[in-house]
Amino acid sequence: MSLGLLFTYGVSLATWKHAGYLEREIKYYRALAEALGGVTFVTYGGPGESGWIGDSGIRTISNTSRLPAPIYALGIPFRLRGGQSDIAIVKSNQISGAWVGPWCRRVLGCAFVARAGFVPSEPWRTKGRHPLRRGWIRLQDWLACREADVVIVTSERARSFLTEVYGLPVEKVAVVPNFVDLDLFRPMTERRLGSHKIGTVARFTDEKNLGDLIRAAALLDHVELVLVGDGAKRAELEILAERLGVRASFLGTVAYDRLPALLNSFGAFVIPSRFEGQPKALLEAMACGLPCVGTPVPGIQELIVDGKTGFLAPSVTPEGIAAAIERLFQDADRAVEVGRRASEFVAESFSLEEVVARELHVYRERGFLHVD
Repeated sequence: MSLGLLFTYGVSLATWKHAGYLEREIKYYRALAEALGGVTFVTYGGPGESGWIGDSGIRTISNTSRLPAPIYALGIPFRLRGGQSDIAIVKSNQISGAWVGPWCRRVLGCAFVARAGFVPSEPWRTKGRHPLRRGWIRLQDWLACREADVVIVTSERARSFLTEVYGLPVEKVAVVPNFVDLDLFRPMTERRLGSHKIGTVARFTDEKNLGDLIRAAALLDHVELVLVGDGAKRAELEILAERLGVRASFLGTVAYDRLPALLNSFGAFVIPSRFEGQPKALLEAMACGLPCVGTPVPGIQELIVDGKTGFLAPSVTPEGIAAAIERLFQDADRAVEVGRRASEFVAESFSLEEVVARELHVYRERGFLHVD
């Protein structure tokens, strides 16, 4: 018995690699494969995709014939059926493209698990979008959730949204959080808050709100920003930092195995997003023992308890973010203690072993397959 992972519509292993989390996902699904008997990645990449994952033991199905994406997607269940693995579960990596799941279930007779690292139709995610676009996003969510045997989300907040807004039975929605590789992401030195180097790791998009972080830095003295990531807003952000006279380094995408050392070089970590699902970058920074500042929005508030596991800004504004950073640096001893508590919190709840066990429990509890 094995699991087929349906990649987000249009996404390939190369997409994961460019975003910097290919190695992390392979580690998770290798652990799941050992327990289930196998995992097959179903990607939208072209020939040569299997070369991206080496000898991880994970099988890959890709668009070797370079078919148009919709046609390729329709053929996915037949590709899975023609493989050597006995697929007991198909699981979507996100809601986008999850419509393939019910089609696989009908062809293969397997269970369909819809995973939503975030729920796209939550109000703060669709704010400002055209009504037709909002309606299309909501329809995709509703269809995927209705057709799934179980929906996996990363937080209790997302679970409440699906049960209250879409009326899903509570037992149909399971919470399995993101995991952190604690072998990599850990405190590497005794932390002292002498450095005013503030770092963040994010996609350079509107929802990540990096412009307000740069504006916040302009309100503070002796602050140096390090921005890790890439995206459509990069040039605009570089111009903003130069115009405001903010010392800012734009490092681009950093290899996964180099990220822990870089995080440990920061004095603090800031996540200024307008909304989040369950931000992996924040979890990884917390695991490293960094004092973290976040905005008071869904996804961040579930992880940062103000003054205990991090510091929450009073508002999603440059002034609010600046106030929280200043508060952090005013009491260095307290900030270090908050970072230590954050590291312990992540180690207790988000380890690879804990998260894999929770996902396996979902499958056992619902009788999809029998695993030890």
